[in-house]
Order: sequence, then structure tokens, then C-alpha cells
Amino acid sequence: MTDNSASRDKDTVSPVDKFAAFFRPKQHTVLLAMNGADSDFLSPALKVAGCVVLVAGDVRSSISEVTRKHPDVVVLDYSIADSIQAARQILAMRSATKIIMILGNEGVSKEIENMGIELFLKKPLSIQRCVDAIITVARLCPPHNMVRK
Repeated sequence: MTDNSASRDKDTVSPVDKFAAFFRPKQHTVLLAMNGADSDFLSPALKVAGCVVLVAGDVRSSISEVTRKHPDVVVLDYSIADSIQAARQILAMRSATKIIMILGNEGVSKEIENMGIELFLKKPLSIQRCVDAIITVARLCPPHNMVRK
């Protein structure tokens, strides 16, 4: 007969470990829905800040990524075709996902302002300003086990 008690001990998680895991900082998932140059500029800094970074170059792939990966924050570039429609769809299917809209010279209409986008950032952007804004908005996201889908 073999003694399986050692293997059972490895497989069980103590209540203290479960408690500590609950309070461990959450790794935020960020989807960058923007042109390649902007995502190449921002992605490494977000990874250094401890985020999981997903990249989508167009509206269709960004909606697909939101459906599959459930990011905490979507950084959406206004200059991408149909970005406003994508923001509406994302907010409709994942109310817990926060959206940051990157603007060029465009003004923000009242309709866009009131649709539920968390934050608007105007270009030109610094890496530090973007990362700080994304991390701040990501911290507003509830834990995944508390999210209404």
C-alpha cells in the first residue's frame, strides 16, 4: 500500500491561503483597440505595470476579444471606424467593462459623453499619463466573481 497523504496535502489549499488569495492584487486585463503604432507604444508600459494586454486593430476583433477574454478596460481609439458603435456594443454586453476613449482633435458630443464611457483622453498622449489613467480606471472594476454578465 502506498501512502497518499503527502499528495493530498499538496492538493488541498489552506483557509489562510484562500484568504490571502482573495486580497491579492488583481492582475488587470486591458484591451487596446487602436492602430498598431499606438498599441506598440502603450503595450510594453502596461505589461511592466502588471497588466495582461490584448491588442485589437479593428472594431470586429475588439468585440470578439471582449466576448472571449472579458477585459477590465478597453482603450478605444475614436479614429478607428465605428468606434462609437463598438463602445455601445461592449457596454451592452459587458456592463462591468470600463471604456477609455482616445480622442484626437474631435470634440465630445453630449450623446457620446452620456453613453457610459469612463474616461476621455486627448492626444498627444504620454505613456505615463495613459498607464496611470488605465490603472486608475481598472481599479474601479469589480472582481470577476462579482460581475454581472
